[in-house]
Amino acid sequence: VGKYMLPGGCLLHTDWVHRAAVKTGFVMLHKESYGLHYAKTTRHWRNNLEKEKDKIIKAYDERFYNSYIFLFATAEVGFRMGFMDLTHHIFIKPSKDKSGYVDGK
Repeated sequence: VGKYMLPGGCLLHTDWVHRAAVKTGFVMLHKESYGLHYAKTTRHWRNNLEKEKDKIIKAYDERFYNSYIFLFATAEVGFRMGFMDLTHHIFIKPSKDKSGYVDGK
Protein backbone atom coordinates (compact mmCIF):
# COMPACT_ATOMS: atom_id res chain seq x y z
CA VAL A 1 0.00 0.00 0.00
CA GLY A 2 2.71 2.48 0.99
CA LYS A 3 4.72 1.85 -2.16
CA TYR A 4 2.10 1.90 -4.91
CA MET A 5 -1.13 3.42 -3.64
CA LEU A 6 -0.23 5.95 -0.97
CA PRO A 7 3.48 6.61 -1.49
CA GLY A 8 4.94 8.50 1.42
CA GLY A 9 1.91 7.76 3.58
CA CYS A 10 2.45 6.77 7.18
CA LEU A 11 0.19 5.62 9.97
CA LEU A 12 1.47 7.07 13.23
CA HIS A 13 0.61 5.54 16.56
CA THR A 14 -1.02 8.14 18.80
CA ASP A 15 1.44 7.29 21.57
CA TRP A 16 4.31 8.31 19.28
CA VAL A 17 2.68 11.66 18.59
CA HIS A 18 1.99 12.23 22.28
CA ARG A 19 5.53 11.31 23.37
CA ALA A 20 7.11 13.55 20.73
CA ALA A 21 4.88 16.47 21.74
CA VAL A 22 5.60 16.06 25.46
CA LYS A 23 9.32 15.69 24.78
CA THR A 24 9.31 19.11 23.08
CA GLY A 25 7.32 20.82 25.82
CA PHE A 26 3.73 20.53 24.63
CA VAL A 27 0.77 19.55 26.77
CA MET A 28 -2.27 17.79 25.30
CA LEU A 29 -5.52 19.62 25.99
CA HIS A 30 -7.87 17.40 24.05
CA LYS A 31 -8.00 14.31 21.85
CA GLU A 32 -10.87 13.00 19.75
CA SER A 33 -11.13 9.68 17.98
CA TYR A 34 -12.90 9.37 14.63
CA GLY A 35 -12.09 5.76 13.72
CA LEU A 36 -15.68 4.54 13.58
CA HIS A 37 -16.67 7.55 11.49
CA TYR A 38 -13.78 6.89 9.15
CA ALA A 39 -14.87 3.25 8.81
CA LYS A 40 -18.13 4.58 7.39
CA THR A 41 -16.26 7.01 5.12
CA THR A 42 -14.06 4.28 3.64
CA ARG A 43 -17.16 2.12 3.10
CA HIS A 44 -18.78 4.97 1.15
CA TRP A 45 -15.61 5.39 -0.93
CA ARG A 46 -15.63 1.66 -1.74
CA ASN A 47 -19.33 1.75 -2.62
CA ASN A 48 -18.73 4.70 -4.95
CA LEU A 49 -15.88 2.83 -6.64
CA GLU A 50 -18.11 -0.20 -7.09
CA LYS A 51 -20.78 1.97 -8.77
CA GLU A 52 -18.17 3.24 -11.24
CA LYS A 53 -16.37 -0.08 -11.76
CA ASP A 54 -16.65 -0.19 -15.55
CA LYS A 55 -15.46 3.40 -15.97
CA ILE A 56 -12.50 2.86 -13.64
CA ILE A 57 -11.41 -0.36 -15.34
CA LYS A 58 -11.71 1.30 -18.74
CA ALA A 59 -9.64 4.29 -17.62
CA TYR A 60 -7.03 2.25 -15.72
CA ASP A 61 -7.33 -1.54 -15.43
CA GLU A 62 -8.90 -4.23 -13.27
CA ARG A 63 -5.81 -4.56 -11.07
CA PHE A 64 -6.02 -0.86 -10.20
CA TYR A 65 -9.72 -1.19 -9.39
CA ASN A 66 -9.24 -4.31 -7.25
CA SER A 67 -6.34 -2.72 -5.38
CA TYR A 68 -8.46 0.21 -4.25
CA ILE A 69 -11.44 -1.97 -3.41
CA PHE A 70 -9.07 -4.01 -1.23
CA LEU A 71 -7.55 -0.87 0.32
CA PHE A 72 -10.91 0.60 1.31
CA ALA A 73 -12.32 -2.73 2.51
CA THR A 74 -9.33 -3.46 4.74
CA ALA A 75 -9.27 0.14 6.00
CA GLU A 76 -12.95 -0.11 6.92
CA VAL A 77 -12.30 -3.29 8.89
CA GLY A 78 -9.22 -1.81 10.55
CA PHE A 79 -11.09 1.28 11.70
CA ARG A 80 -14.20 -0.65 12.72
CA MET A 81 -12.21 -3.19 14.77
CA GLY A 82 -10.02 -0.53 16.39
CA PHE A 83 -6.75 -1.64 14.76
CA MET A 84 -6.48 1.81 13.17
CA ASP A 85 -7.83 5.15 14.25
CA LEU A 86 -8.09 8.70 13.04
CA THR A 87 -7.46 11.14 15.85
CA HIS A 88 -7.42 14.87 16.34
CA HIS A 89 -5.12 16.21 19.05
CA ILE A 90 -4.98 19.69 20.49
CA PHE A 91 -1.66 20.58 22.12
CA ILE A 92 -0.48 23.77 23.73
CA LYS A 93 2.98 24.85 24.71
CA PRO A 94 2.90 26.55 28.10
CA SER A 95 4.80 29.81 28.25
CA LYS A 96 7.52 30.57 30.71
CA ASP A 97 5.75 33.72 31.89
CA LYS A 98 2.62 33.95 34.02
CA SER A 99 0.19 34.12 31.07
CA GLY A 100 0.26 30.35 30.68
CA TYR A 101 0.37 30.23 26.87
CA VAL A 102 2.81 30.98 24.11
CA ASP A 103 1.59 33.92 22.04
CA GLY A 104 2.51 32.32 18.72
CA LYS A 105 5.45 34.60 17.94
